[in-house]
Amino acid sequence: RIGNEGAYRKWCRLLLERFAETDDPVWAERVSKACLTLPASAEDLERASGLADKSVSLDPNHWVVPFGQVSSAFAAYRRGEFAKAIEWSDRALKREHEHVWFRNAQARFIRALSLDQLGDRHAAQTDFAKAAELLTDAESSAKARPVVDMLWNDIAICEVLQREYLQNATVEARTIESAEKADLRH
Repeated sequence: RIGNEGAYRKWCRLLLERFAETDDPVWAERVSKACLTLPASAEDLERASGLADKSVSLDPNHWVVPFGQVSSAFAAYRRGEFAKAIEWSDRALKREHEHVWFRNAQARFIRALSLDQLGDRHAAQTDFAKAAELLTDAESSAKARPVVDMLWNDIAICEVLQREYLQNATVEARTIESAEKADLRH
């Protein structure tokens, strides 16, 4: 579902310019998450991170705050601040009982990616499995009704995060396999 990366980056720059000064936490959350879906340039990452911060700080009682916590987790993950990404994900998951599948799935995918980067493979796999199950259930539901009604953008973000985790796991497995083969040769 992901298309032209150059066009994506162009639209992100335009969105970040247009909404840089927003004082609407909803726009701050939506734009930051959209622009953090793929790794960003240092400048775009800084601006998207600033919007993620706004989404949780402009009005701490706003309904968007748990979604902003996911954006903040996303921003921390993209900056390489994995422990902070886990903290933000955990804050969002405190509302997991509300059953907002995409918020929970995104928080779990980001948590899994961050745990994996910190070397906690077992916990990463557990979070990944929970997130993947939420996504699979959502995609099954989407077949029964139009995708537009199913928040297609959130499905796409989850698919990107899922693919990123699987790519990281594949690279790691190949590295371990290569090291084991090298040890056997000696």
